[in-house]
Amino acid sequence: MPELLRMPEVAAGTGSARLAQWLVEEGSQVPAGQPLALVETDKASVDLDAPGPVRVVRRLAEAGQDLEVGAPLALLAAWDEPLENPEAALVAFGLATVGPSAAAPGEANPAAATPRTGQPPAPSEPGPVSAGRRFASPLARRLAARAG
Repeated sequence: MPELLRMPEVAAGTGSARLAQWLVEEGSQVPAGQPLALVETDKASVDLDAPGPVRVVRRLAEAGQDLEVGAPLALLAAWDEPLENPEAALVAFGLATVGPSAAAPGEANPAAATPRTGQPPAPSEPGPVSAGRRFASPLARRLAARAG
């Protein structure tokens, strides 16, 4: 079963970190505990170790990127696990959209899966306000009431 390597919380209370350097190449078989990448924050620099004997199927982030904690860094698979369609695994993790080539042969919609980047989605148009009621959290209501 493929798994995602995600950005760890390097230091307590840190919401993001920089992927400083990849220490292995795509396709590499890495034993448990061997460093896969170097991750840095303003206060710490740590090696990100392999969670077990894994193969790095695909890198999902580039060295030098600042990423939020929990952001996907790489798609990993067990050494003996054949993974013939990494795009399907990315779709299963919600990191790619199904296009025509990701569909099974003979299906009408076979587009290539498009990997998502670490960028947030483009802002969309605001939805209609229903019956003049505005939805807000209790904190937002208190702050609005104090501000007048």
